[in-house]
Amino acid sequence: MVEKFEIDSSVSKEEILKEFQALDVVSQHEGAVESMAERVARVKDSKKMPLVMVIMISLTSLVVLGILVVIISKYAGNVQKVEGVKVPAVVGKTSSAARQMINDADLRPVESIIPSTQPKGIVVSTKPTANTELKKGSTVTMEVSGGK
Repeated sequence: MVEKFEIDSSVSKEEILKEFQALDVVSQHEGAVESMAERVARVKDSKKMPLVMVIMISLTSLVVLGILVVIISKYAGNVQKVEGVKVPAVVGKTSSAARQMINDADLRPVESIIPSTQPKGIVVSTKPTANTELKKGSTVTMEVSGGK
């Protein structure tokens, strides 16, 4: 009759040999005991291997993440936010007053004379219209009345 034994993976090779010696079967099954002890040792090592792999992958990920943070923070400081400015409301003002307001808003005024019923030199419209947000230095076309 063959007895079945459960082998605890935390048991050392020597402890397994002692158990088999106590059962007086070591001489008959010494090779089997040796291979079973080796298998237990391999099982122990194979359980450690995934933990080592997890630690290695985690450390590698942390290093890569750290490098990315350094690169992003280094170049993020070089990105300048483009500040928008609003087109001032200049319709109804004289072309010289409108020109000054547009210059003060860091925009470039361009004057276009159009026929109008408004008095000569009065701003009739702007392109783009008032309160439109533009990049600094953008052009604003003032349509100025050529007179009646």
